[in-house]
Amino acid sequence: MAEEDINEQICLNSEVAARVTATLVLHGDFDGSQFGWMVGGERIASLVLGPGNYRLIRDHHRCKVTEMDGTPRLLDADDGAVVMTDGDPVDGSENLSVTTPATWLLYPRQLLRILDQVFPAGLVEDVAVRGRRAYRIPGLPGRHLDSSGRARWIDVDAVTGVVLAMGTGDGGGELVDVDFPDVLDASVFSWDDRYYGPARRPEPWQPLISNGTTDVLEPAPEPVDERPLTQWSERRPTEGEEQVFRDICEVAPEGSMPLPGYDFVQEHPDGGYIVLNERVDDDARMLVYHLGRAVDGEVHWAEKTYSLESWKVFVTDGRIFTSDETTLTRRDRNLDVVKRYWAPASNHWLEVVGPWFGAFHFRLSSIDPGWSEDDDSGMYQLLDPDTLDVVLEVPVDESDVAARWINGELWLSDGNLRIFTPPW
Repeated sequence: MAEEDINEQICLNSEVAARVTATLVLHGDFDGSQFGWMVGGERIASLVLGPGNYRLIRDHHRCKVTEMDGTPRLLDADDGAVVMTDGDPVDGSENLSVTTPATWLLYPRQLLRILDQVFPAGLVEDVAVRGRRAYRIPGLPGRHLDSSGRARWIDVDAVTGVVLAMGTGDGGGELVDVDFPDVLDASVFSWDDRYYGPARRPEPWQPLISNGTTDVLEPAPEPVDERPLTQWSERRPTEGEEQVFRDICEVAPEGSMPLPGYDFVQEHPDGGYIVLNERVDDDARMLVYHLGRAVDGEVHWAEKTYSLESWKVFVTDGRIFTSDETTLTRRDRNLDVVKRYWAPASNHWLEVVGPWFGAFHFRLSSIDPGWSEDDDSGMYQLLDPDTLDVVLEVPVDESDVAARWINGELWLSDGNLRIFTPPW
């Protein structure tokens, strides 16, 4: 099965009543990328499910987790939600926070946020999970807080599209003794006040205090190879070159869409156009994108994907990329996925400059004692589109940077034009 078909199957499974009963086995540490951070003052019903075995009953939008002896820990249903912590039932109907080493096994709809963005990040394998045929889909490594660099994967049932297991590098979970019942009685998702007690309203959330410090964490730096940048030569432009650059920058972009009827259009390196349509899915509360190629008036659709962020299409030196705010995806001529990267910059700052990617980065306030709120300076980077390695980094005085690739050189202006020539 093609990678996009597997993701489509997971999406469909999340949208229909996929009923599952199973033993939920959790192991290892929590996956930081699935933490839900809350603002102080909210009344949060928070449940942390650590490593161990639990019983799970789940359908489209209802979820029940109990201890193996039947003691309820989580009930998330149509008419409310309750969490049980140390014998204390707390009402989670308004603000429910659940953290486990494998949260996607409880709430597969959360996967819709990152399918076709960070999954798959490599070849999909055929595997067996508890005797069932499944697909193992690798994901980009986590980079949230202390989970940076950890490999992630999910195992998806080949028949139902249900996520059967997942790993986060040092944690995860799996579904054991899985059954797919035709019907689940509504009484399964009800809370017995007489036996377990009424759920109380949660107290306002406050940050944890430990040894005089709060629980505010800084993201761990991603490992990078310290390699010196190849030195480019810099020269001052002539008066004639300054005039040429002003003339180029003053040329207004074309006002009409080259292929009317589509939201975004980009020329395909082999002819025709790459088209991208955007709509809002109110049920999923996300954007839905259709990506395709138009040739001689006929559109060949390649992918449908959900996203929380807007998408863009980039073509640089014959290479095709799609991008949201977090992920940059290299694609082949048929728009199939070749490789995924963490995006080097948001869509607002990422651009194509000749055969390179260009991106502006503000000065980081957290590591620069001279930073102020009025500071608009930063760095402009050129990046290799094959590796996303930085090939040139130039300090600039403002974010409104004009960059052009002219006759094999980078012409860069932040109010003052400078020209950079590569060493080759």
